[in-house]
Amino acid sequence: MAQPEHERLEAWLAQALADARRRGLGDLEPLLVSLAQAVASLRAADWNDEAADPRPHSARPAPDRP
Repeated sequence: MAQPEHERLEAWLAQALADARRRGLGDLEPLLVSLAQAVASLRAADWNDEAADPRPHSARPAPDRP
């Protein structure tokens, strides 16, 4: 069974942080955390839902945006 998206990202971050520490690159930790947060935000963005829609753009309902 596949892991949910957020669990895969958390697992990646844990592995990347451990690898950075093991290599003596502790200064990378804030950058890796920021990268994981950015990836999570991008994956959660509503435009991802639109991009996954298999219908042609002209067949999609207009978005409800102010």
